[in-house]
Amino acid sequence: MLKSEAGRDLLPAVEAVLQGKQFLSSIFARKNPDADKQHVLDRHSAKRRVAPLPPRNVAMRHEAMFYPDDAALVRAFGRVIKAVLSAGNTSIVVATGSHHAEIISSLKADNVDVDAAREQKRFIAHDAHATLAAIMVNDMPDKIRCAELVANFIATAKGAQKEPVRIAICGECAPILLARGNAEGAIRLEHIWNEVTMKHGADTLCGYVWSTFPQRENSTEFQKICAEHSAVQGQELGYST
Repeated sequence: MLKSEAGRDLLPAVEAVLQGKQFLSSIFARKNPDADKQHVLDRHSAKRRVAPLPPRNVAMRHEAMFYPDDAALVRAFGRVIKAVLSAGNTSIVVATGSHHAEIISSLKADNVDVDAAREQKRFIAHDAHATLAAIMVNDMPDKIRCAELVANFIATAKGAQKEPVRIAICGECAPILLARGNAEGAIRLEHIWNEVTMKHGADTLCGYVWSTFPQRENSTEFQKICAEHSAVQGQELGYST
């Protein structure tokens, strides 16, 4: 779905995905009459078209995934981090202290050598609350501070590698702001993060728990947050395990 078509296509797209289908933006159907018959495609056929791992040849991704609870979010982050490391890429996780500990445990239980990845700076962890404290000014994310912080994150990750690697960030800073009741700050942070990471070519997966959206997909906050992402409820960053 194109962002320019979000006003018309976002809700039908979300509804299709929640029903286990893939959505094709109406603009493509208008350009190709035959596409009308394939407007909503079967999820299994969509999976066969997912870019091979790792997604080195695709544009920068900034995706949002929505999970039923914290445990599901932790499992998903662990799954993505393992896939990123297995592909020879670098993963940065920006999570709460409790989630960070649970992610580490899940990775080790899945036979991932976390200590080696940390030593090689292929797995870098940052505290989400400390990260927010560093970029917030008057309860709103500051673009300059955010740009400097992300630049430091990327420089640390890239500087430790002998060859260029793709960097994937799993984070929950905007979801924390939303959970605090600061929806405006969360939306602004997603917008700023999208602009900043695009300059560095880094992928980002934002993990949201459904309970932070009282009205779920019918809420204005949900629609605005979805509009700031390149994909919603898609296969996380194109990695498969």
